[in-house]
Amino acid sequence: MLNFKCKKCKSLFTDDQISVSPWKQIKSEKTKKDNESDAAFLLKLIEEATRNVRCPKCQSTVYLMGKDGFEMDVTSEPLVQFIKGLVDLHKNYKKENITPVSFVKYSEEAIDYAKEIIGHLMWKPGTLIYFEDSYLMEEAKSAIDSLWEDMNYEDLSNEMFSGGYGGLLVSIIGDYIERGMKLKPTFVSVKPDDIVSVYFQNAMECWLYGINSATLILCCSIIENLLKLETKIVQKAKSCMEKYREQTEGKKFIRAY
Repeated sequence: MLNFKCKKCKSLFTDDQISVSPWKQIKSEKTKKDNESDAAFLLKLIEEATRNVRCPKCQSTVYLMGKDGFEMDVTSEPLVQFIKGLVDLHKNYKKENITPVSFVKYSEEAIDYAKEIIGHLMWKPGTLIYFEDSYLMEEAKSAIDSLWEDMNYEDLSNEMFSGGYGGLLVSIIGDYIERGMKLKPTFVSVKPDDIVSVYFQNAMECWLYGINSATLILCCSIIENLLKLETKIVQKAKSCMEKYREQTEGKKFIRAY
């Protein structure tokens, strides 16, 4: 029998309290690999069964409960799971009140979690992180704040320049060169106004750095502004023609030969 805890409402329940057994939802083609132990294979099945479970009350995902109230999170994104591990260490760090020692250097485990989390966030700075567990989210904020306070520019730059974070710097430079080679100058015969020039340059820079969605939005803004400009020109021409028509109405023009 498996025990679960809802991430949102914190309800405790077992697999026999669920209308559809999570075991029935496991893909039938799951087979044990030759070099895989029985314990590892069973754990894999349990984890997959847990991913299929939803809280009977609020339909949120759940923790798999272990001995002594241990919560195993197998449904969240890897980054969230790393942060949850960091939160547990952060609680111990605050309890022991070791102020002279930075949080990251609190233990080898904290260092490992910090490396994984920073590695994820270097690839996606300022990313959105979804927590179903609102209480855990507040603790996560506190742990990440402590991690940020301990972050050192020199350490991060040394790690990056040495090929760390999954070769982030090499990847960025490689993509930059490849895209830069495709951006030939654009020649125009009409001088664009300032806002079109700024949007155009921003769109080029966004595409150069691989921010494709922002590039598309800026291109739409450029087209919109060009259409507005064209509309103003057409309206001005129409206004001039209308004014000219009013001024010349009833008058006859004799063509000189």
